[in-house]
Amino acid sequence: MLRVLRTSRLIRAATSRAICVTQNEARKPRVLENQKRWFASEAQKHEFQAETKNLMDIVAKSLYSHSEVFVRELISNASDALEKRRYAELKGDVAEGPSEIRIVTNKDNRTITFEDTGIGMNREDLVKFLGTIAKSGSKDFIENNKENAEAVIGQFGVGFYSAFMVADSVVVRTRKVGSSDSDGLQWTWNGDNTYEIAETSGLPTGTSIEIRLKVGDSASYAEEERIKEVINKYSYFVSAPILVNGERVNNLNAIWTMQAREVNKEMHENFFKQLVKTQGKSDIFQTPQYTIHFQTDTPISLRSVIYIPQSQFNQLSFMAQQKNVCTRTHSKLSSFCHWSRRFRRYSIEFESRNATKQPGPT
Repeated sequence: MLRVLRTSRLIRAATSRAICVTQNEARKPRVLENQKRWFASEAQKHEFQAETKNLMDIVAKSLYSHSEVFVRELISNASDALEKRRYAELKGDVAEGPSEIRIVTNKDNRTITFEDTGIGMNREDLVKFLGTIAKSGSKDFIENNKENAEAVIGQFGVGFYSAFMVADSVVVRTRKVGSSDSDGLQWTWNGDNTYEIAETSGLPTGTSIEIRLKVGDSASYAEEERIKEVINKYSYFVSAPILVNGERVNNLNAIWTMQAREVNKEMHENFFKQLVKTQGKSDIFQTPQYTIHFQTDTPISLRSVIYIPQSQFNQLSFMAQQKNVCTRTHSKLSSFCHWSRRFRRYSIEFESRNATKQPGPT
């Protein structure tokens, strides 16, 4: 009897454990499903948020070490707009028009305005190229017109934002070539995280960018002489005429692109002065000792002008701002000038030998 009772208890205990195990196993899938649902509800997608003004300020300051380069960047953008219009004119899509870049300064109002007579923009262009950081209209143009885009400069879409380093506000007024007089647009940024686009009429074709400068050092860019200085430093050889308050600044042509027979001695001397920034009649480096105008089309297209100075010098004036560069290049310049003197001696000897070989008059 006792044996039967023990056996019965063992059976009940085993059955109870089996039921517990079965219940636990049955609960596991539900726990996993609940866990999956919990994790799924927690994994939500969010977009990165950024203060646009701070982001553009970081982009500009990271790419440019000096605020003055905004002048170069906006002139380059204007040059690209002129090049795009020239391409449209060659295709016969638009009528020919003037090609120039105008800069107007107003010291009293702390403003500087860049104007061009280029291709202009419509609403889609404004949103696409000014409302999207690092979106380059020039890069798109190059990709679509590779065979006719040699003169286009900007390709990275950040040059416009260099103006934000010095600007309290920016107003862009534009009308695309071929559009009606009432299709003008005004793009406005007042220093916050938004911009506005409004319709306007009576605008000429092309683009103008009016910048209200920050108080302090940035206000110096509203001075005419300051802007001319920056243009001479960075943008003097832009192909289009650059006018500051109605006066043309870049009077010299890019003579290395011209045929040698088209360039006279005076043009070379003026070009040399512009390169080395020499001043004063007593400066012995005012004119080059030798000029080599070299052009070739095979195996590659190459256009160059090489000037050899009159005698040895320590540094050129455009290197004066970077003393470490001058120190490293001094030995190279000295060697170059030593080669120049040897070249001159051999040239004289060669000319004298040829003179002795020439037959006299008969």
